[in-house]
Amino acid sequence: MKVAILKEYDENYKCYGARKMWLELRGKGVDVARCTVERLMTTLGLQVARRGPVTRTTVPDPAATRAQDLVKRDFNPLAPNKLWVADFTYVSTLAGWVYVAFVIDAYARRILGWKVSTSMTTDLVLDAINQAIFARYREWTFAVFVAEVALA
Repeated sequence: MKVAILKEYDENYKCYGARKMWLELRGKGVDVARCTVERLMTTLGLQVARRGPVTRTTVPDPAATRAQDLVKRDFNPLAPNKLWVADFTYVSTLAGWVYVAFVIDAYARRILGWKVSTSMTTDLVLDAINQAIFARYREWTFAVFVAEVALA
């Protein structure tokens, strides 16, 4: 089995990981379990090809103070707009790093506002928050309008 895995690995430009290798072998009639392919590839030191260098983006400081947990890990509000959760992250793409900020209503589990940028700026986060405020304000004013029409 090791010989078959090495042969396929070389024929496929040393790019295949365990899952693709397993599918390739199964497609060629070799009856083997995926966990066996994973184990043998690890034993042989074979790894999937990675695009570009691996970049470590965060190095935690154990001495740093942590932000307070203002909601006490309770992410189940009783109504919409009682708890919004925001996050800011970064994603590696073929074109480079992009930064994403988004705001979620914890009740509806819905993204209310988001923004993507190639630079990490305050405006990126503020735009996501403003979009969330606008989205909820627009929905609220529409609901009030519908209620007024229904009462008329």
